[in-house]
Amino acid sequence: MWKPGVRAREHPFTFRRIPTVFRLFIDKEGALRRLIIIRMIIPLLIIPLLSPAAAPDFDTFFIPKTLRVDIYHAGNAVEEWITLDQIYEIQGWAGTRRHLLDPFNNGQYRLSVVDAASNTTIYTRGYSTLFGEYQTTGPALEGVRRTFHETLLIPCPKRPVYVRIHGRDRQNLLKHLVTFTIDPKSIDIIQEPSAGDRVVKVRYQGDPAEHVDVVFVAEGYTEKEFGKFKKDLNRFADALFSMEPYREYEKRFNLWGVFRASAQSGVDEPRKQVFRNTAVNASFNAFHLERYLLTEDNRTVKDLALQAPCDAVCVMVNSPRYGGGGIYNHYAVFTSDHSLSEPVFLHEFGHSFAGLADEYFSSEVTYNDFYPAGVEPLEPNITALLDPSHVKWFEYLTPGLEIPTDWGKDGIARIRSERDSLGKAMESDLREHARVDDEERSAIRMRYEARLDSMREAERETEEAIRIRLAGKVGVFEGAGYSATGLYRPEIDCLMKGNSRREFCRVCREAIRRMIDYYSR
Repeated sequence: MWKPGVRAREHPFTFRRIPTVFRLFIDKEGALRRLIIIRMIIPLLIIPLLSPAAAPDFDTFFIPKTLRVDIYHAGNAVEEWITLDQIYEIQGWAGTRRHLLDPFNNGQYRLSVVDAASNTTIYTRGYSTLFGEYQTTGPALEGVRRTFHETLLIPCPKRPVYVRIHGRDRQNLLKHLVTFTIDPKSIDIIQEPSAGDRVVKVRYQGDPAEHVDVVFVAEGYTEKEFGKFKKDLNRFADALFSMEPYREYEKRFNLWGVFRASAQSGVDEPRKQVFRNTAVNASFNAFHLERYLLTEDNRTVKDLALQAPCDAVCVMVNSPRYGGGGIYNHYAVFTSDHSLSEPVFLHEFGHSFAGLADEYFSSEVTYNDFYPAGVEPLEPNITALLDPSHVKWFEYLTPGLEIPTDWGKDGIARIRSERDSLGKAMESDLREHARVDDEERSAIRMRYEARLDSMREAERETEEAIRIRLAGKVGVFEGAGYSATGLYRPEIDCLMKGNSRREFCRVCREAIRRMIDYYSR
């Protein structure tokens, strides 16, 4: 049984780098020989990864408790420091006991737990952070240093361990950042009662160790709005299980809500000079992007979320505005009352739970060169297509589609460019006629608007024809990851691209399924 009373807390394998001796031999023999030898070597490398003997046994190394390791993560675009804050012990371990070595090569960072006595790696986990996003922003590139609070959750070891953190460079190679030595018997590990906030059981299917446990944290709900919080919980639970593949695997999920009343209803909206006293201090305008909704108060979020069994955290913000955010193995944030809140929740949860990338490329973002040119992204649903003969999602490709797949992007871009130019011409014409009477200005505007409406309709019809022609077909479509060129997505449309299609593409569905299996098999 889970005891929440104490606080503290696309591939089925990961390729290992080919040993140097093999690489030197391969390089001397030429391309054909290289290919043959690689095909011989890779199975030899994979076999020990997949064999039961290679997987650490939970009961050998751990007890069913959680260590919550809180850290500070500081720096800018070129500097980075990680320091220890506090370690807490929580009763119960909600995570997987079978798959202790993370099989997904995803996330900006990788946590490793190494048994100190045997030097055996006994637990790993990939994740991303707010700091990692900050590093790509303008202030970080200008050298401005900032500090963020983060939490690492690991099963409680029986013996002393080394906790190592690696971060990825611009080539996505892992570099060692810091190592902490943790003795689970240390008197410095905090074992204090939780805050006693209200925990709501929304959906319960069984043992947390055998299920995906998703915790919804209340933000911006006052004491009088507790009833609304519970209704919102059920509404978003229904939304989750209305969508594949969650619908198919509903019985593998437990959903929880944790409620702490906010002093005021709503959320901070800095551009409107609106500030609210709320439970976890969420705010729009994260990293100066108006609709980006996050919280930097990680400590409070985890204080609340870890009062329930927790594999994934969602912060549900009591607001009618459009917005949200999601960071892999950190949290998803979304608002409760916008007409598009449900698809936004599913989109952001796609980021935080399954490590999916944004597939859109035309919206404003706060990042600078988030995906470096010539580097294959880690996320399962976008690719740089560095080798067209080896597509990341080759097993799902629709036969007969060309690679890359032409979808009329250039034609649509041409229409949009012409429309933008016409809009600018209208504004210029109106400025030139600023002193004429309103009737003449209105006539000028109407002439332009008629042409603009015609161009919008042409764009809409063109996009609709493309969607119909390519709906459900898996190819390699240019335009993804905030870039119109050089990055590709699997289908013409997907919930990770926008709200026009209220479902995930095939590749995203399979990535979500793999993550569900990881936690619940």
